[in-house]
Amino acid sequence: MKIIDVAIGAGCDIDEPDALGLSPSNAAILYNEPVLVRRFLEGGANPYAKIISQKKLLNGNNSFEFLELLEARDKRRNRQALRKVLGTPR
Repeated sequence: MKIIDVAIGAGCDIDEPDALGLSPSNAAILYNEPVLVRRFLEGGANPYAKIISQKKLLNGNNSFEFLELLEARDKRRNRQALRKVLGTPR
C-alpha cells in the first residue's frame, strides 16, 4: 500500500493501462482486491474509463462492466466487497 501511495503522490498516471489494457484498479478488480480498488479510487482512478485491449472480451468495458463480466464467468468467487467499493454507475 505504501508503494501505491508513493506512486500516487509522485503523480503517476493512476489509469495507465498494462499490456492487456487493464488499469491498476481493473487489475485489482481482477484479483478481487477491494482495499486496493478503494485506494485507487481515492487516488483519482476513473471507474468509467474504457479498457482498450486487443482481447475482445475486455475491450470497451469500464470497471463496472468488467466486474459484471468477471462475476458472470466465475460465480464461485464472491466479489460483493468489490461491488460495495465500486458502488453503482451513475
